[in-house]
Amino acid sequence: MTIAIKINTMNDPQALKQSAITLTQDAQTALGEYLDLHERLFSWKNRFGWNKVDDLKPAIPVLLEKLTELTAAAKDGLAQAQSFEETIPNRVILVEFYGLLSKYLDFLRQAVQVMERLCGHIEAKSLKKESYKPAAYEGDLAIYKQKVDNYQLYGVELNALISRLTSYS
Repeated sequence: MTIAIKINTMNDPQALKQSAITLTQDAQTALGEYLDLHERLFSWKNRFGWNKVDDLKPAIPVLLEKLTELTAAAKDGLAQAQSFEETIPNRVILVEFYGLLSKYLDFLRQAVQVMERLCGHIEAKSLKKESYKPAAYEGDLAIYKQKVDNYQLYGVELNALISRLTSYS
């Protein structure tokens, strides 16, 4: 995945639009990686107490780094879109798109952060450590579900906006 941390569009809405499309593709790749981790964490094996998270733990920080970079790039795109003169065609769509993408990626990143804590809880339970507290796990699980709901909500809005973004010239 190539992530442009600083989007440099030189006040060019077309270049910013192209960056938005590339950033969207990178976000889809990151979402696929997240969904794979989610599926493996909450698979039937873990529901029945087999609790194998060793292979998930190293993948989470890598994904967090990608999502942090993507979020920064989306916020940079938002700042650039907001700096365009109001008379620039499609400025409103670009501002709305980058705003939604920033929120989407931020909530997805937060979900992965909580996922990391959930892995710790599951691992502690499987190793029968005294540090495992069911109430803490349940609390983190509720927070995780909230973050998932939020990124999904922004994802729906983004999907509706993408066709408008890609249709203008």
